[in-house]
Amino acid sequence: MFDDAKNKASEWIADFENVADINEWTNENKIRFVSLSLNSNAKRWLNGLDELPSWENFKKLFIERYEIKSNAEIVKKLRSIRKYDNEQLLDYLDRCIELFRKYEGNLDETIKLDYISAGLPHFLQVKVIEKKLTFGKLRNFFVEQQKIDNLRSERQSDNRNRTNTSEEKKPIEEKKFKEVKCFGCGKIGHFRKDCKSNSNDQKNENGTPLRQDVSKKESPQH
Repeated sequence: MFDDAKNKASEWIADFENVADINEWTNENKIRFVSLSLNSNAKRWLNGLDELPSWENFKKLFIERYEIKSNAEIVKKLRSIRKYDNEQLLDYLDRCIELFRKYEGNLDETIKLDYISAGLPHFLQVKVIEKKLTFGKLRNFFVEQQKIDNLRSERQSDNRNRTNTSEEKKPIEEKKFKEVKCFGCGKIGHFRKDCKSNSNDQKNENGTPLRQDVSKKESPQH
């Protein structure tokens, strides 16, 4: 099993190919079996590639990512590390810790905190400072912040769903309104209180329209 914190990538690949040769694996089988021989960090990296590489390309990409030759190269990577837009905070933290482990010697926790904070969005950098967080408290802070971000995303999704549902109901409501019949003039599309014919009705002393009962009118005398 490859451990990115302990194994040297080029040496591990050489040992893996020796096993593959003994078992007469094809390059396709090597790719299939190598994914079963990686720890969680390396497996997550492999699964995150746009497409499954050929064996030769895999070896090149694998060694480029995990073969770090000096502390100077580690520091260079730490200075440029940034949280990806859609990356979970804990995944970003693990990427940083992965580099810390490869550093020969001990990095002061204050320096670790500075490297991690520098790669965060500005509003999170401000929170780290305001809360006076230490390196040891970062993980718990990221867990809580991730819960807040997830809750915010769920609310935004609910609001979008409500808006879509409301838009879907509008045509139905408009259709129902068009089927309304006025009890004054008998026409479709409005209520009696909005009927224009009301202005021609007789009104009583209070100004209320009087409805004429045609059935009660006296028929003309012959």
